[in-house]
Amino acid sequence: MKSAMSTYIRRILVVALTTGVMESTGWGQEIETAVTSFVIGGVTLQEDVKNPPVPSGMQRFEITMNRPVVTFNELREPETLPYFDGDSITQVTITKYFDIDRDVISYPIDLLLDITIAQDLAISPDSLTLTGTISLPEGATYQVLFGESDIDPIDEQQQYFFGTAELPNAVVSGVGIVETLPDGFTVSGDRSAGAALIDSERFRHIFPLLEEFDDFILWSFVRITDSNEQMTFDLKHVPDGSYAILMAHRAVNEQTGQEIQIFGYKGVNLLTGEIDPTELVQVVDGKSVTDLQIMLPAEREPEIVRNGDLDGDGDVDFSDFLLFVSAFGTTEGGIGYNPEADLDGDGTIEFPDFLIFASAFGKLVG
Repeated sequence: MKSAMSTYIRRILVVALTTGVMESTGWGQEIETAVTSFVIGGVTLQEDVKNPPVPSGMQRFEITMNRPVVTFNELREPETLPYFDGDSITQVTITKYFDIDRDVISYPIDLLLDITIAQDLAISPDSLTLTGTISLPEGATYQVLFGESDIDPIDEQQQYFFGTAELPNAVVSGVGIVETLPDGFTVSGDRSAGAALIDSERFRHIFPLLEEFDDFILWSFVRITDSNEQMTFDLKHVPDGSYAILMAHRAVNEQTGQEIQIFGYKGVNLLTGEIDPTELVQVVDGKSVTDLQIMLPAEREPEIVRNGDLDGDGDVDFSDFLLFVSAFGTTEGGIGYNPEADLDGDGTIEFPDFLIFASAFGKLVG
């Protein structure tokens, strides 16, 4: 089970890191402006600065682009999404979604969901502006990112900080410490690492749902950031609260080109859901917490990557599904066991393998 859970955690990290935390080919690249105006509650937000408070309650937003790329997509069937209302997990239903040709995410994610389900969500006739009205709670603060792709590092995205109260000046900062790597592997210096701040109370509510929604950990993120080549990070405008930290990087074998993820977490155990109050970062009265150290252990052996292409024809399709079904429920050494179908590498072909296979179905390989 340990190997299966390790794969599961990596899948969580893939989601976390592809929202802007990693995959950089360099630092300090110039940002191409795509959002020309972001107005909410009558306040025109400025990028990467401490914006003045926005009124709480029902407020109108306008997001304007520099070219006509705003569209609507109607869902074939209504889709239900989980929603954190501040105390518990509820559900919301959407029938359409917007596309502005920029990947957008908010931390906490509530803001993005509120925009998605806004009853008066609309686009301008020139397809430049997305508008609507949402309810902003008192005392809320947000980090909003617009990127050219969902793997843009943050320093290549347009970033906005705002809230319905004065933004705090508190910064949570630290450094990642890499433990022993497998033989032949060194920390990669050509891609950025990243860190995410996790609201421990939200995580407590969300963890029981992670098996069903493996990307649901995003619902507990409060802030994310890149870290530099020295693996230091700074999470800005952090409100008072108790937080855990997730951090990740990559290591590479220069001879083979193989890469592995190295990651660590402080304050929560992503495998068990256990919260350690003594390890949580406590931000009190807007005071910064600095000089944190996050240990980033790595497995002794690199993980063998499997992709679901069981027949080796370059895609994951129905013929692969038939091969997977024929091996389902078997164990290593048993009749019918197919190591290529053991996608999490734990020696059994069970439901966790099916989740991995399902996520790859219909896709090309390589």
